[in-house]
Amino acid sequence: MTPGQLREAAREWLAAGGDASLEAFPADVHAMSFVVRVADGIEVVAVDTTGGSIHTTCTCGAARCAAQITVLRQIAAGEIGAAEHGRGGGLSGAAPVVRVDAKLMSSSGSLAAVDVRGAERTDDVLSTRLSQALAELLLATVRSGLRGSAAPREEATRSVLALVDERPMTGLRRLLARLDVAVREGDAQRAGLALATVADLVEDFGEARDRRSVGPRLAAALGEPGEVTVVSDRTWVELGRERLPLAGRSRLERRYLVDVKAGTLFAEPVLPDVDVARGGTRRGSAGPSPRTLVVGFGEVGSAGAPAPAWPRQYAVVPDVAPDAWAEIEAAAEREVSAVVGRYRAELDGLGAMAEPACLFAPAEVVEHEGNAVLEDSAGRWIPLARSWDPVACDAFAAAVRGVVVRLVLGRLVHADETVCLLPRSVLVDVPESVTRVTVGPRLIRLA
Repeated sequence: MTPGQLREAAREWLAAGGDASLEAFPADVHAMSFVVRVADGIEVVAVDTTGGSIHTTCTCGAARCAAQITVLRQIAAGEIGAAEHGRGGGLSGAAPVVRVDAKLMSSSGSLAAVDVRGAERTDDVLSTRLSQALAELLLATVRSGLRGSAAPREEATRSVLALVDERPMTGLRRLLARLDVAVREGDAQRAGLALATVADLVEDFGEARDRRSVGPRLAAALGEPGEVTVVSDRTWVELGRERLPLAGRSRLERRYLVDVKAGTLFAEPVLPDVDVARGGTRRGSAGPSPRTLVVGFGEVGSAGAPAPAWPRQYAVVPDVAPDAWAEIEAAAEREVSAVVGRYRAELDGLGAMAEPACLFAPAEVVEHEGNAVLEDSAGRWIPLARSWDPVACDAFAAAVRGVVVRLVLGRLVHADETVCLLPRSVLVDVPESVTRVTVGPRLIRLA
């Protein structure tokens, strides 16, 4: 398609509301992708002219959105075009970045003045009120203690949630839920960590004036990605999922993804209860667990532990190749001291905004005082967090009986005055003597 034909096609698309017909265009360029920078990250818009019509899709999931409209307007104006891309539908490099005003299309087709993807804005008034409300929550919790009346703390929590309103703010909601569980269970260690983070956020929100002052801890509280890195041509493998309670919402689904080459562990956050009819989107990638994601374009944030990540353009393979398992295992942690050191470092930086996780390849799994422990080659061990989830720990014990344990995915927590691992999945090799056939690596989910 020549630049002139592409511009004319874009004008038709804009005029017709989508899927405009094209006439007599060359087929040497028929697919293009554009990385569009929006209010709180990126979207990827694909423009396809295969079959004689122009069709667009966006990773936001909407049929017609501000990102698509802006791309087509800039194509129509000749500001961007096919010359920036490889021929025959293949991208020759990174897609161009296009600025988009933070707006969405309304049902009537006009631009509605709302933030793209429900982006958070920490204006002075909201920041000040949240700082004050969190200070009241801190005071109410300290006064009541672990055994006092829950009413003042619950009232203070409702005041915070009233300010949060419909904003996702998943990190803050998760912190409030963790504080509530810790106080109800009388766990002074967990409650103390959560309260220390609340105190930090009192200061963070009090000092926030605009987006430039948002550090990693505050970004995590807001549910924002922090500094975003756009990645391409990656292979990610999902190793497990878990659902975690949020204050004022049902659950946050966390999907654990590992980069096969780098060995880096990410978490894809998904809100299953977001109301799509009100402009929200589930925003979860497709496919079962475990699975392989061949990522054309992805997004990796910096705020959180594990760091958040989102596959944007990807293909799903509903299994994991043996070679990929071998690479993941080679990159896994093998020393308990390294695991504990990283856990403490992440808590030092983010407090209870961090929920560290790790991939650990134990030298041996042994039993100690009725609980499974993971031992490294030096004889150091890390126990499972039975007090946090006895069902998962029992499932782990049953899953590893008579097999070879290659990897354990788990969340690192503090229990029984030590760092423990809460198992979420385990990769095992089933011996041929058990099955009479070689089955290879098998991932067993525990959550």
